[in-house]
Amino acid sequence: KVFLQLAQLLWLLLVDAPRADVILVQTPPAIPALAVVWLTRAVRGSYIVADWHNLGYSVLAQGGFGFRHPIVRFYCAFERFFGQTFNNHLCVTEAMRTWLQREWAVDARVLYDRPPAFFAELPVSERHTLFRRLRPFFRDSSGDPIWPDAAPTREGASGTNNLDSTEAAARDNPLPGAPSLSLESLPADSPWRDGATPWTE
Repeated sequence: KVFLQLAQLLWLLLVDAPRADVILVQTPPAIPALAVVWLTRAVRGSYIVADWHNLGYSVLAQGGFGFRHPIVRFYCAFERFFGQTFNNHLCVTEAMRTWLQREWAVDARVLYDRPPAFFAELPVSERHTLFRRLRPFFRDSSGDPIWPDAAPTREGASGTNNLDSTEAAARDNPLPGAPSLSLESLPADSPWRDGATPWTE
């Protein structure tokens, strides 16, 4: 697949398409795109802007290889080498800008992603339904659910359908024992295990 993409990109950028003054390349995927646009810059003099949405080698590592795998190390070296040769850089968070500057001497400008309108905080009723559906899948070491089936309401009664009618009150003053989720996917050998990752803040 990589070789097919390589051939297609080489044909498009070096033969078929007119010379581009500026090429904006999003990474990942870094292989083979970064090498092809580097060659295009060398041959046709295009100005290259890298748009860093993530680090390809870290995605590969988290996919099961681990950060010490030779393939991941090669991907990291590939990404770093070609990334450092481009004219300009964009990234999606301040944390990633800092990491790129510190680790790879890449000076990027932050251009925040803007989520579409349908990405919004769930209303209390939908949150309640979601957690009720998730409850069977979250258990402690004894096999018991990590939160009770029937949490107390604000009036002190027991029940699961007596939802607070005020969104702000439910958000700012959650009930004692109300569940919340904290998601993490970094493996134990991740270099960002104890700190912010380049793509989050």
